[in-house]
Parts: sequence; structure tokens; C-alpha cells
Amino acid sequence: MKRTALCAMLSAATLGMMAQGFEIKGNIPGIQQGTKIELKIRERSNNPDFGKTVVESTDGTFTITGSVASPTLAELYINSNNPDELSKVVELMIENAPYSISTAHIDSVAPSFYAGTVGLMKTRNVTVDGGNAQKQYAEYQQAMFPYTFASKQAHYDLFWADDKKSRSADREKELKAVYEVASQKEDSARRAFIAQHPSYSISGLLLMEDLNSPFFYSESELNEVRDRMQQLDDPKRLEQVNRAIEASRKFLRESPYTDFAVGDTLNNELHLSDFTKNGKYVMIDFWASWCGPCRAAIPHVRELYHTYGEKLDILAISVDSEEPAWREAMAQEKMEWTQLWAGDERSKPLVEHYGLSGIPFLLVLSPDGRIIHAGHAPAGVNAILEQELGK
Repeated sequence: MKRTALCAMLSAATLGMMAQGFEIKGNIPGIQQGTKIELKIRERSNNPDFGKTVVESTDGTFTITGSVASPTLAELYINSNNPDELSKVVELMIENAPYSISTAHIDSVAPSFYAGTVGLMKTRNVTVDGGNAQKQYAEYQQAMFPYTFASKQAHYDLFWADDKKSRSADREKELKAVYEVASQKEDSARRAFIAQHPSYSISGLLLMEDLNSPFFYSESELNEVRDRMQQLDDPKRLEQVNRAIEASRKFLRESPYTDFAVGDTLNNELHLSDFTKNGKYVMIDFWASWCGPCRAAIPHVRELYHTYGEKLDILAISVDSEEPAWREAMAQEKMEWTQLWAGDERSKPLVEHYGLSGIPFLLVLSPDGRIIHAGHAPAGVNAILEQELGK
């Protein structure tokens, strides 16, 4: 009787320990003995690892254990012993549960970097079992696959294809339009999945991208999101989402713009309000001389200028800390539209009132001074202007 009771107590203790952590058992033939494997948190910018091991077997099996406070999007990095080879990566949603990862061979696993769709296709070669959050994530990956495939293929055709240097301007424009449409469809599919699966932990994580984007939601839209997401079955993620919802109320789409000071090319101090009295739509491009994506976007802003010039005022507002750097870049780029400088002390209100945290940052104001669009890509501006003004 005592032995039976003791066994029962030991079994309960073992189950309790399993419930407090995760255990990943991998079976990937072709992994060399001595290979380092790391489990990294994908949803944090510094991507810390929270589990690692060194493969000791010769048959491709390994085990990683650890614990998480709540379901967490992670990446399993299989680091090659050859420094000239890229690591292999498996994405998964980790929670405190047993997991198994298997595939035919290490060469079947997607590399950590790839152009085009080959790597995306390889993500389908790996089977990850374990945890309800992982099942939900696999459902998301399956739903998104055709949209992600189209977007990645369009991105490759536009930026990486062999004819990049020799193609005509018309072909470049055509490929850019295809990429913009594919990206928009991918974003729409992602948001549709979130709306259809508000209880999923991955939906809460995906939603954070939009919640952290200033002026993405109007007040009514944000209230709808708040009410729907209360179905989220991950308490820690729900707490995070609710905090982000309340924080985003400071930057609601359709809210009136907040005035701020700028300097012009003649060293006059002006204000944004000096450029919003013409009854036109106004596009503001926050940029800087040192920002590569900002300068890469200038040709696309130029297209907007020529397409909507009579109906749209464009303001390029530099946030360079040094005025000479702004003037030098301005001379190099030869932008035909209004050039202004909000560097040094003038940039502080931009963070407070516009949530400016990255550039390029593009705003569109309606003729009555409401913020009707904010984003980082000219394609988004073009979409809203086509809607508001037509071509």
C-alpha cells in the first residue's frame, strides 16, 4: 500500500514538473554531432535565447527543455558547424507542453535567410507537434501560405531577379504594382485571420503590429477590436493587448493634427499650420539624410507628386539632427516639393504627438486637418489617395 501511494505521489510530481515547462524532442537526420541548437524568442527585438543544447548523438536526435510564462513565438536555430553555411530555422509557438520536431533530413529545413519562395516551401517539410498554441499557429501558417508565397515571389521578381539591372522602366513599374497588390492582400489576409480567430494567442501577437502603428485605427474600429479580443484565451497576451489598445487611443485615425514648428530652406521658422490652409490634402514625409529606406522611397514620393500635384501638397520634413546633413541630402535628391527641417529640439513634439519611432513615416491630412493615413510605405499613401482623389 505504501509503495503504491509513493508511486502515485512520484507520478503526480512528474506530471507537475512537465506542466511547469516544455520539452522539445527533435529528430532531424543529417545533423552532425556537436551541432549547436538554440531556441530564440522571435517576438522580441533582441531575440534572446531561452533554451539551447549541443547535439551529442549521431542519429539527429536532440532534446531542449525550458519554461515560458505564456505561449511564445519562437525560432529553433540549428547552427551549422560550417561557418560558411547559414543556420536552419524552424518556427513554432512554445508553451509548457511536450513537443516533437521531425523532418526527412536537415537539408529539408528552411535557411535563416532566403530570397524568393524556396525557403518558404521548405517550411512545409517540417512537422511540429505539441501544444494548443502550436496547433493554432500551424493553422495560421496554412491560411497565410498562398498570400505569403505570392508576396515573396513578387518581392523576388522586383528586387532580386536577374533582369533587375536591364529591365525597362515600364517593366519595373509593372513589377512594383504586382508587389504592392500582393503585399496588400497578405496584410488583409492576416487581419482577416485575426478577426476570425480572436481567441488564438497568435492572433493577439499579430494584432500588436497594428496596435503599435500610430493612427491605424479610428476610435470606433479600436472599440470593435477591444470587444472582439476579449475572447483571447491567453491571459498574459490579453493583458498585453488591452494595454496596447489603451495606449493607441492617443493616436487615433481621423483625429485632428497637432501643430509643430519647422524651419524652411531660408531659415524661417514656420509651423505645420502654415501649410494646411489651402483646402488640399497634405502628405508629410518624415525622413533623414542617413536613412536608406527614406531615400529609396523618394522616387515613389516623386511619382505621387506628379500624379496628384494639383490636388496634393507634399511636405518633406527632415529630422536630421544636423542642418548641414539635411541641406546636402536635399541638394543631392533634388526634390521638387516643399522642404522643411524639424531637427534638434523641434523633433521632440513629433515623438509625443505623432508617435514617431521610425522613418520614413508618411502622414496624409484631409483638407479639414484630420489624419486619415499613417504608414511607412508610399504604396499605402497611393491607395488612400486613389480612394480620396482618384487618379
